[in-house]
Amino acid sequence: MIKIKYRIYLVMSLSSHIKEVLVLSFPGFLKKLVDIIIPSRMIATFFWIGYLPEWQSHWAAFFTIPLVSLIVYFTVGFSSLVSIAQVLLITSAALLLLGLLGIYTFQKTIFSENRYEVTIHVVFGQCLMLALSVPPVTQIVAQVFLFNSFLCDRFLNCAGWFLRVSTYFVAGLIPYFTFRLIDIVKPWPSCWIERDYHNAVSNMFEGFCNAVYATLLLYLVTFMVFDLLLIDVVEFYTRVFHGLF
Repeated sequence: MIKIKYRIYLVMSLSSHIKEVLVLSFPGFLKKLVDIIIPSRMIATFFWIGYLPEWQSHWAAFFTIPLVSLIVYFTVGFSSLVSIAQVLLITSAALLLLGLLGIYTFQKTIFSENRYEVTIHVVFGQCLMLALSVPPVTQIVAQVFLFNSFLCDRFLNCAGWFLRVSTYFVAGLIPYFTFRLIDIVKPWPSCWIERDYHNAVSNMFEGFCNAVYATLLLYLVTFMVFDLLLIDVVEFYTRVFHGLF
């Protein structure tokens, strides 16, 4: 009788230990499974750029430009500005969805309190700014090309490939620095969002606001300096959205 009671006690004790192990390990297992299915860490930190010691947002925005350039090159090429704008808008929409899902999952499974690790909203904002700024960027590329051609003809005797590479590099830096300026200054509501909120929606909305401000600033400068007309911009994006929808 004593042996039977002892065996029952052992079985009950063993079952309770198994339950404790399952309860403790299942959430960890579930987190790892979700992280495998949805690479939230990679998405939220934009290929782990968020783990750099300094200047995470600067690097994220900087690498966005060659990334979206490669996407455009391998999808529609650079022959049609309308197609380029459409691809950039689609890429921005994809980044928005990935950012919302990635940040939400990242914060739920990793439990990170460091807001600087999350950089996908910067990538989304930079890409959206480029998508909304195709006409002024085109004007900038043309003017930079003329200036570089003048320097090469008069002073440097550049090769053709160097002229093209330097033109696109310098022209790409202008929207980059414009977006970074807005992201650093953080006009309302970006400053309010960053101060009071830190979730998927607030991060992506901050990127959207910064993109809008940076786009307006770039258009303002282009309207003042170059021969860009508002009616041309409206006509251009009418064709862009007509092709999308």
